[in-house]
Parts: sequence; C-alpha cells; structure tokens
Amino acid sequence: MKSAGSGSFVRHVNKTLVLAGILVALILVNIIFIVLIRNQIATVLLLRAEQNQLANDRRIISTSEDISARYRDQIAAISAVFPNEVNFPRFIEYLESTLRLHTDSYKIKFNSFSPVAEQDKLILLLTLSLNSDYNRLAQILTELEKAPYMTHVTGIHAKSGGGFTGAGEYTVAMKVYVQNPFSQR
Repeated sequence: MKSAGSGSFVRHVNKTLVLAGILVALILVNIIFIVLIRNQIATVLLLRAEQNQLANDRRIISTSEDISARYRDQIAAISAVFPNEVNFPRFIEYLESTLRLHTDSYKIKFNSFSPVAEQDKLILLLTLSLNSDYNRLAQILTELEKAPYMTHVTGIHAKSGGGFTGAGEYTVAMKVYVQNPFSQR
C-alpha cells in the first residue's frame, strides 16, 4: 500500500519532471531560434553587401556612359583609323585607287587572312607588288602616309631595270592595323 506521503512526492517529482521537460524544450527552441537568427543575419549582411556592390556597379556604369557620350566623336574618329571586317573593303578600295594612279600594274597579297596579334594590337600583313618608277613609288608612299588608316611600311624591295629613275618592280611589305576585335560576329 501506498503511504500518503509517497503520492504527494510522486506528484511533486512528476511536476518537476514536467517543468524540467518544458524548460529543456524552451531552451532547445531558443537555441534553434538563435541559430536561425544568426543565419538570417548572415543572409541580410550578404544581401546588403551585394546591394552596395550593385550600387557601385550602377555608379560605374553611369560614369562609363557619361564618358562614352562625352567622347563619342573622338572614339568614332579613332575607330575609323582602324578598319574592322565590315569596313576593311573600303581600305582596299582606297589602296587600289592609289595604286591605279601611280603604277603600271599592281598585285595585293594578303600574307594572313585573319589578323595577327602584335603586342596589344591586331594587324593584317600585306605585300604589294608594283610595276612603277621611283617617283611614282614615292607618291604611293606619301599617299599611304596621308591615308585615313593606320599603316606601317615594313620593307621595300626593288628590282629596277631602267636605272635609278626608270621603271622597275617594287615589293612593299606593310602592316594594316585593324580594330580589336576585328570580326563583328
């Protein structure tokens, strides 16, 4: 049989165990909330950092657009000096019209069909084979110097049959500086 004192003790122990269980549950819930809050804080900090980075990117884009608008004419003028794949035929037309005026015959040979890297620039290598005289060759070189395109004569080889001022065969090696990227695709 149970004594009267042992029943109240069991009820007291049960109440204590229930209260201890509730306390442990509350502590676990608090720990879970603390972990979740820390994760949320880390997420919020990351989002704020990304927001600041986006704001900086917007400022950079805005500044770049302002600079681009301010220097658009100068950029277009510089770009015109360096032909690309689309407007390279205009350079060839210019070159051919100059050669027609100052030679008896000519050939244009592309040493490469795609641009070659030279330091931080792209170039196309050409070889001009000309039948002309020295004075007209000098006029061609003057025209190339005045050309609205960036070119560089790298060498001239002469086979003259008519003396220093007579007609002869000339080979002119040259570079044509082109836009980077050359292809618009």
